[in-house]
Amino acid sequence: MFPLALLNASSPPSPPVDPGLTLALLHFDGANGSITFTDSSPTPLTYTRTLSENIISTAQSKFGGASLYVGSTSGSGVKSSGTDDRFLLSNQNFTIECWFYDSVLVAGNKAIIGVGDRQSIAIDNGTIKGNVYTGSNFEIVHQTTVSAAVWNHVALVRNNGVVTLYVNGVASNTTVAIGTTSLTNDGNNFFKMTPASYKGVVVVGFDGYIDEARLRLEAGYTADCTPPTSAFTY
Repeated sequence: MFPLALLNASSPPSPPVDPGLTLALLHFDGANGSITFTDSSPTPLTYTRTLSENIISTAQSKFGGASLYVGSTSGSGVKSSGTDDRFLLSNQNFTIECWFYDSVLVAGNKAIIGVGDRQSIAIDNGTIKGNVYTGSNFEIVHQTTVSAAVWNHVALVRNNGVVTLYVNGVASNTTVAIGTTSLTNDGNNFFKMTPASYKGVVVVGFDGYIDEARLRLEAGYTADCTPPTSAFTY
């Protein structure tokens, strides 16, 4: 297995035009061992770790010299405090994305990033999956596997009722068409790095790094493209 190449990519995606559409933006920069997780979105929320093993680490980073380290304990992660209706998503366009570094590939779902525990992205032994939930689960399995111990970019995108999963700029061969149906988080209206479950089922521990996590209310990717080449500005 090997990371998806950036060959055949056309050009970087168009930059977002409205900073107000950014609901969450975490660069995970800072000193090694820090437990301050700054939200750089226009209306920032407080983010806290669920277990003490989650820290800012300078051991790995995609941009900025640091990233979030998440340990191998199931349920370990960093999430927005409380619940917030901004994360309802409803029937709006959105992009959930981040860079991740999986230290060790294992069989079983490792949740990478998500809104609640339902609208999320996971990795299972190198296979990337995305899920949205309307009262029923709708899953996309990406066609290409990735390797451990390398940085990969993932994005789950809803664009005018069609959900697509992007891995390193390459769109999934299959999509999910849900039209104007509203999504639901079962009351778990938060943004989280490495959620405790995927499709409502408890996941295995992540054991790796997350960088440049972002949630926007727009379809940031609509075709194959070059993944982001620098840290997000908003």
